[in-house]
Formats: sequence, C-alpha cells, structure tokens
Amino acid sequence: FSQMRTIAAFFTTFALVLTAGVASAATWCVPDALIEYRNCRSVAPTIQEAVDGAKSGDLIIVGRGTYVERVVVDKYLTIRGLPGAHVTDAALQPEAGSALVRFKGTMTRGPRIERLTLDVVMSDVGVLVDSGVAHAELKFVQVRGHVTPRLPVGVQASGTLRFGFRGTRRATTVDQALVTGFAIGIDLRD
Repeated sequence: FSQMRTIAAFFTTFALVLTAGVASAATWCVPDALIEYRNCRSVAPTIQEAVDGAKSGDLIIVGRGTYVERVVVDKYLTIRGLPGAHVTDAALQPEAGSALVRFKGTMTRGPRIERLTLDVVMSDVGVLVDSGVAHAELKFVQVRGHVTPRLPVGVQASGTLRFGFRGTRRATTVDQALVTGFAIGIDLRD
C-alpha cells in the first residue's frame, strides 16, 4: 500500500510539472489569425506588439495579410505565419543598419520564424541575428529583397550557420528557406 501511494504521488507530481510547463506557454494572434486559428490567448494589432507582450516560450501566429513593420525579437519565441502572411518595410523610412527582423540580446535558446514571407525594401538586412543569440531558426521562410539604392543582405548571422534542422549551440539554422534578390544572400560574421 505504501508503494502504491509513492507511485501515485510520483505520477501526480509528474503530471503537475508537465501541466505547468504547457500552461506557461501562451499563443498570441496578430488580428487576422483569429479567423483561422482558434487557440489564441491574447491578440495584438501588430507583430511587434505581440513580441513585446509575449513571454519567453510563447507562440505568435501571424494571420494572412501584409504587415508593414520592423520586428525586433529579444526573447525565445516562435513566430509562425499562416498562408499569405507577409512582413514588409516598403512604406517605412530607410534607416542605416536596419533589419526587417532582428534577433537581439543574449539568449541561450534563440527565436524561430516559420512559414513567413519577408519582403525587404527599405532595410539593409532581411534577418539580422546578433552575436548574443545562441541559436536562431528560419524554417520555411522566404526572405525576398527588392531593388533599392542600397545593396541589402538577406540573412546576416554571427557564429555558425547550419543548413537543415539540426542545430547546435551558437548556430543559426536555415531550413527550407528561400533567400532571393539580394546582393549578398547569407552573410556569416564572426
């Protein structure tokens, strides 16, 4: 009987730990995602506002449509686009050294972008991964450069660049991503 109580206590504790881990991750939706994705806990009008409000480990679902903004991610998140989701800087003012999407700060687990189209018009870099980001992932992402007076870079990362989905520490993983229309497609810096 004592062993059964010990086993029951173990499984109860294990279930509580699993539930706490799952419950801590929230799903954010950028407005139009509500139409197609029903598991949203929070809604934000822009991707950047969702990033700012999210906690490390959260998921941001970007709905169909065009989002005109630059996005800075400073925590471990997954940003996942639904079909037809585009981010562009076409209507923004040019800024020297700017990136359409920038992963910045110091992170032991890096952020991830999945299934999103990034149209770079006014920024110098499509995706910029700062040296403090241990591991960033781009999966099923299109980074498209358009003709501008500048010569932009598609993806710029520090450390190691891995193609495929198996990454290790200090690596940026690019898996089934399309990088087109840039003077430099992928720039690896130390």
